[in-house]
Amino acid sequence: MNQWNQRYYHGWKNKYPFTDIVSLVFNYFGGAKRRKKIRILDLGCGGGHHLMFLAQEGFDYHGIDGSSMAIRLAKKRLGSEGFSTRSVIQGLFENMPYPENFFDCILDRGALVCNRRREIGVILAKLHQVLRPGGILYSQYFHVSDFNRRGAKNLGQGDYTAFQGRLQQAGILHFATERSLRSLFSQFKLLEITKTSSESRILHPQRKSVWLAITCRK
Repeated sequence: MNQWNQRYYHGWKNKYPFTDIVSLVFNYFGGAKRRKKIRILDLGCGGGHHLMFLAQEGFDYHGIDGSSMAIRLAKKRLGSEGFSTRSVIQGLFENMPYPENFFDCILDRGALVCNRRREIGVILAKLHQVLRPGGILYSQYFHVSDFNRRGAKNLGQGDYTAFQGRLQQAGILHFATERSLRSLFSQFKLLEITKTSSESRILHPQRKSVWLAITCRK
C-alpha cells in the first residue's frame, strides 16, 4: 500500500467535485425517488471531494483508494460534516471486498489510468463483477496526444513512466486511444466516448492536456 502514498502526487486537496462527475450522476440518477437506494462507488476516491458531493445529494456513497493518507483525509472531511465514513476504505482495486452486482454506478476519474494496461484489464473484470446488470461505469484516461507523454519512457501497450513536470512522481500511467478503450471495455456495453482538451495558449501553447472519457453499461 505504501507505493500509493508515494505516488499520490496531486488532487487530494480538491474541494469541489468535477463537473463531468456531477453531470453524469445527475443525468443517470438525479431523478431517482429514493437516492439512498442508489449505490455509487468512487474508485480512487482521494481526499473525498466526490464522496462529499454524493453524500450531500443523498446517495449511498462508497469510496476506495490505495493511499492511506487519502483515506484519512476523506474520512476527516466526511466526518466533519456529520457523514458516515464506514463505507470509505483503503484497498487494492483488484481485491475490492464488494459482493457481485452491488453497485448501480462506478466512477473513475483518473484512477485506473495509474496502472499498466494489463492491470487495467484485471481490474475491469472485477468492476464488471461488482456492478449490477444495467449499472453505469465511467472511466477517464490520458489520450496519446496529451503533452505529458512527451519525453516519458515508453513501456509498450500505451504505458509510460519517467515523466517530467507535475507528473514526475506519477509512476506508470496508461495513455489510450478510442480504439484501445473499445478493446479494454469490450465486456461492457459502450454508451459514449468523449474527448476533451485544454491548453494555455499564452504561456504554454504546446502544452495541451487531452483526455478520453468512456461511459459504459453492464
